[in-house]
Amino acid sequence: WPYNNGLAKVKKDGNIGFLDLKGEEAVRLEFSEAADPESGYIRIRNENGWGLMDTHGNFLLPCIYDRIEIISSYEVRLERNEKFAY
Repeated sequence: WPYNNGLAKVKKDGNIGFLDLKGEEAVRLEFSEAADPESGYIRIRNENGWGLMDTHGNFLLPCIYDRIEIISSYEVRLERNEKFAY
C-alpha cells in the first residue's frame, strides 16, 4: 500500500503490518486487518478482535474490542459485547 502518515501497510503470508519511511518494520506483521494511521493511531485486528497501537508499534489497547472508532487524537469510541465507552 502507499505511505500514509509516514507508514506503509504491507502484507506477507496473510499477515499485515507497517513499514516506516526507511523500510523498517514499525508494526509487526502479525495482524489479520489494519486500518491506515489516523491521528497518530493504528487500529489493528487479530483473531481476538480490534486493538489500538501508536505509530511506533506500541499497544495502547489490547485486541479485545468488537469495534474501535478514532474520533480525534485524544478520543476513541470502543465497542465490546454490545456496550460502548469513550
